[in-house]
Amino acid sequence: MKKYSTATLALKLTVVRWLYAAALEQGLMLKNPAARIKPPRGRKDPAEHNNSLELPETGNDHLNNYEFYS
Repeated sequence: MKKYSTATLALKLTVVRWLYAAALEQGLMLKNPAARIKPPRGRKDPAEHNNSLELPETGNDHLNNYEFYS
């Protein structure tokens, strides 16, 4: 089974809730079974995903070897 991120699961659940809400509004269902399901809440360390200080991989390794002269 494929593992999804917390944000992806929350989005998928939102879509399912909207689908059932629309079916309920149109009279196709008597109850929304997904109405009370809460989305997953995962806390991630923002520093784990901050790669703004890393050099991009360009495929030009000779350009990434910086030498500083004083």
